[in-house]
Amino acid sequence: MTRQPLIIVAQDLAGERWQWPSIGVGQLRVRDDIDLRSSASLALAGLNKVGALRKEPANYWFDRRHVEQFDVRVQSIRTAEGEALTLLRILDDKMIEIYG
Repeated sequence: MTRQPLIIVAQDLAGERWQWPSIGVGQLRVRDDIDLRSSASLALAGLNKVGALRKEPANYWFDRRHVEQFDVRVQSIRTAEGEALTLLRILDDKMIEIYG
């Protein structure tokens, strides 16, 4: 319920279970699979219950042409149900202009 460019994503080992984008991201949606380099993958592996706030390449999260030129800020938490719950923030408004 914010205009900030945020998406909350719940994922399990099979991939995206649900996502809740803010109105600030337009039509931009997270890809269905999990990139093994992402903080969500680390959370699912059980390496950290609460992961650190990280900057990651956008192509870890989005399947769009040339999206790797952008970064996103993410933090993932492993839930009791064995899911990774991730708060993802778009850092560059230009990414939303192009892909949203």
